Amino acid sequence: MNRISKCFRFRLKNILKSTLWFTVIFYLAACILLSIGTVSFNSGFGLSVAIFAFVYVSADYRTSFNYLLIHGNTRTTIFISNVMANITLSAILTGLTLITSFIEMYILRNIPVNLDEGTTIAQWIYPNADKALEILFMAALFILLTSFSTLYGALTYKFGKYFVTAFWVGLGLMVVTLPMSSSAGGLTILSVIRSFLWVDHQYGILLAPVSFILAALVFGAATYLLSRRQPQTVPAS
Repeated sequence: MNRISKCFRFRLKNILKSTLWFTVIFYLAACILLSIGTVSFNSGFGLSVAIFAFVYVSADYRTSFNYLLIHGNTRTTIFISNVMANITLSAILTGLTLITSFIEMYILRNIPVNLDEGTTIAQWIYPNADKALEILFMAALFILLTSFSTLYGALTYKFGKYFVTAFWVGLGLMVVTLPMSSSAGGLTILSVIRSFLWVDHQYGILLAPVSFILAALVFGAATYLLSRRQPQTVPAS
């Protein structure tokens, strides 16, 4: 338990530092663009923070895994600390997203600037969603994203540029070959997404987090199985 705690504190320190820098840079850029009237303050923080989470978690995996192994930690200890770090990062990003939505609402109502009223991801998918349920939705979504990003980082660590190339080529081919939507029905990208998000269900915003957590568990299990035999150093690419 002491080893896990030390690993987690190491990860937490990096998370807090990186997230702080991301938030400061984002708000500085948003304020500069807002001051010259080229962008609304509702400027896609949700999408930006999702990209940050994916890039940070997947890129950090390599450095953290090697560093913690060098200092005598087991792969299981590192994996558990990764899970704890991902949950913590998800909670932080959820809080930042919520705070940003309140800031945007305040600006829209009280500051005479040219702004477009936008909606959050949850509100866009589930109109008139309750705020508490929206927080649950976003937290589970970030847990899913960080879990997938960890698996992506582990696969990149093990297979290097070969996996990265295969992943993005495969994703591109899937988008090209599998249609977004079809009037004739059948399997489409949109139908898969709608089913995963339970869009057509009355309680979709409650069921979607279940889908997210189950998928996160699958990604987590795959990461654990993969990391159990990973070498201490990154293979030559």
